[in-house]
Amino acid sequence: MKAMKLYSGGKVYPLSCISNWCITSSLGGSKTMQFDISPQSPEYRLIAEEERIEYDGTYYNIKSINERRTIATVNAEINLDELKSKIFSTFKYDTISFVQAMSTALDGTGWSVVGAGLVTAKRSFDLTDVTPLDIVNNCTNKTMYNVSFDVDNIRKILNVSVPATLANNVFFSDELNLKELTFKGSSSGFATRLYAYGKDGLSFAKINNGKEYIDNNSYSDKVNGI
Repeated sequence: MKAMKLYSGGKVYPLSCISNWCITSSLGGSKTMQFDISPQSPEYRLIAEEERIEYDGTYYNIKSINERRTIATVNAEINLDELKSKIFSTFKYDTISFVQAMSTALDGTGWSVVGAGLVTAKRSFDLTDVTPLDIVNNCTNKTMYNVSFDVDNIRKILNVSVPATLANNVFFSDELNLKELTFKGSSSGFATRLYAYGKDGLSFAKINNGKEYIDNNSYSDKVNGI
């Protein structure tokens, strides 16, 4: 296993006292990491929701910590915050290329695509209330562009594979004891940015200096939109 780093309180710490480690990947490039660690480990006191882990050139955000008497299970997700920081109230296009779809979806996110020109098919979109990440995941469908993505979230690059080559894996565990289960915390699904739309295009923009959203960063300075 390669070295793992934990970013906590502005410092970087080695994270080594772990067991039962695994990573699950999806075609859209999303990855989840899970591992066990003893609550008595000196490293455990540094672990908290939304702290960053770096492994094999990829950043992960800690999302939940399931603490039992002798072991705690930590779940983390690949950091794709910029791909969730904006909402398209509508994403509707007729027969556009993959390059056009990605260029529109990723505009303003700071992310780019490598290998998009390999996809020659043209497809139509009819989506509402979606993030750039939703659109990226939509492109992996066999009825769409049938691609897969290898994500470099440090350089913010989506590397395209055609046709889709990355397998979906599912991991199960029989070690969970509900009598001992407690939660140190969970930040799955948290949001710091809210978009709201009403009839005839009504939005926050008219009362919020042209912005269609409101932010609340009291929990985190990260941008996550819903």
